[in-house]
This record gives sequence, structure tokens and C-alpha cells, in this order.
Amino acid sequence: MIDTIIAQCTPSGTGALALIRLSGPKALFIASKAAYLSSKKILSEVATHTIHHGWIVDINHVKIDEVLFFVMHGPKTFTGEHTVEISCHNNPFIIQGIIDTALDFDRMAGCLGSCFGLGLIGNVLRLLALFVRLFHGEFAG
Repeated sequence: MIDTIIAQCTPSGTGALALIRLSGPKALFIASKAAYLSSKKILSEVATHTIHHGWIVDINHVKIDEVLFFVMHGPKTFTGEHTVEISCHNNPFIIQGIIDTALDFDRMAGCLGSCFGLGLIGNVLRLLALFVRLFHGEFAG
């Protein structure tokens, strides 16, 4: 089974913007559940290789951040899979909120832990993020 993954693509730390990427067979479905577009369109129904303004909303429809969605249908993407990149404000609470929201919508879809976040790939990504934070001295006293 091919997993859908989510990861921050930009370095952690100070900066204006962060980029979060969802890539895999369920990327469009999951991002569409968390997307409220200002155009009122449905994210999973928009044309490939387009950019859309909107908000990330949690499972209770509370806005997390104002974002841009970059929608790219596979196979013409960096990974060859369906990809949604989310440009958001570079705040660790916002970034974690977006990732947690994606995980919530994935769980609601009945993925049973085989997709991103709960499976082996999710654990590897968490370890990698921890090592990056250690390398950048975020845990220095």
C-alpha cells in the first residue's frame, strides 16, 4: 500500500512563510476536507497546477490560518503523486495545527493507521524532525 504523507518542506525556525506538503493517493481528499476556499470551490475539484486562496479549517470548521493551496495532480509532480502544498504563516503552533487537522481528517476517513502520521512513515518523519530540531539547537538550555 502506498502511503499519503504530510511534512513541512521549509526549515523550522524564523521566517515569514512555511510550506507544508501532502503527497500521495489521499492528498487531495484530505486537503479538500481542511480547505475553505475564498472562491467557494471544492479543492479536490479544481484544475491541476493551480493556486487557490483560502483558509485551513479544523474538524469543527474553526479557521486555523489564511493560506495558499498549490494543487498538482500526479504524475506531473515532484513525487509523481497527487500533491497539495500549503503556504502558511511560519508559526510552530499554526504548522502543528495544520498537520494535526490533516491527521484528524485522515482518521475520520477510516484509514486505520496505514496512511501518514500513524504508520511507519509518520514515525520516521517525527524522528527526522526531532533530529533537525536538535541539530538547529532548539533544545539548547
